[in-house]
Amino acid sequence: MDFNQRLENRSYATVQCHLLTDRLGFDVCTVVAKLAFRLSAQGEARLGFRPVRLASVGEQGSLRFPSDLVEEKDGTDIGLVGTAYPAQTREAKEKNRALAWLQVGTIRKIVQIGGAAVYKNALTGITTTDVGALGPTPLRYDLCYGGKDHESNLCPENHIGRGFGKDKVYHVGHPAPQLEPIYDPLRPEEKAHPAHACFAPIWENWEPRQSRKGTCDKAWQEERLPIRPLDFQVAHHSWAAPGLHSKTPLLGDEPIEVGGVLPEGTWRFKLPRYPLFFESVLDDQVRSHPTHLDGLLIDADERTVELTYRTSIILPMKWDRLQTIRSFATVSLAPEMLTDEPWPKAS
Repeated sequence: MDFNQRLENRSYATVQCHLLTDRLGFDVCTVVAKLAFRLSAQGEARLGFRPVRLASVGEQGSLRFPSDLVEEKDGTDIGLVGTAYPAQTREAKEKNRALAWLQVGTIRKIVQIGGAAVYKNALTGITTTDVGALGPTPLRYDLCYGGKDHESNLCPENHIGRGFGKDKVYHVGHPAPQLEPIYDPLRPEEKAHPAHACFAPIWENWEPRQSRKGTCDKAWQEERLPIRPLDFQVAHHSWAAPGLHSKTPLLGDEPIEVGGVLPEGTWRFKLPRYPLFFESVLDDQVRSHPTHLDGLLIDADERTVELTYRTSIILPMKWDRLQTIRSFATVSLAPEMLTDEPWPKAS
């Protein structure tokens, strides 16, 4: 059954319905709504478009856009993809290093960006040397610490990075990480990890997501498959890199600051609050379904922010009893946000 034929979308979001099985084994109709805003370098927001994704989208082995086909999520994932354009200050040029950062509300993450470098032998051991100047740098995990060691063991947190393993001789002559973590002393509860020195989403088979999948042993295959393991954690669906997940769902209108990424300089903006709601009609009875903002992903290359909401409706034995599914908003957007006119020139 195509539940999209019973969908009434009364919002500016893109909405799709999909038949899934929840972690308890119930058939559910999962409704995903994707709201998007385009932004100028000065932070002026206008309505945009982003699709509900049926599969994850990668780039050079790094996850760029995660799949939306999951039945539930806790809290709000935050991410940023694109290319960093480090500020060309005198200090940055001398050190061949600069900072990039992302802050959404009170959540903040900082990484250090360097020019191209390689591992080399030195009197004090294996070290790195710069071989390229600081410049535009893709925000991807293949430029972070990780990858595989001399025995082809993969770094659990990052399968595609550089420099993983104790035997650094194996990496001599090979590229060194260009994205490195900066520990924020104001947040002692956070522990910077070189494999996650990025703002982009992480794949579901990377840690810490992989260990949250649950025990997929022979007993599970024989007794429970295709239902998820009993020790499955909903956090497995959380695609945010460590330090970029809000346990308390965001509202969508938090102040956002992106530094060291746009060529124009620091990017500051605040999106309008446009919460989405879901309800259904079953046997002529209207029911409301819980939802929250569970994903906020910034595409700096396209100057677009996408906000994701979802709910899962447990289906009755006879699916036809589910007559209508509604997605709606209770607020409006300002008329100037609905135009395709060029951005006003910055003064």
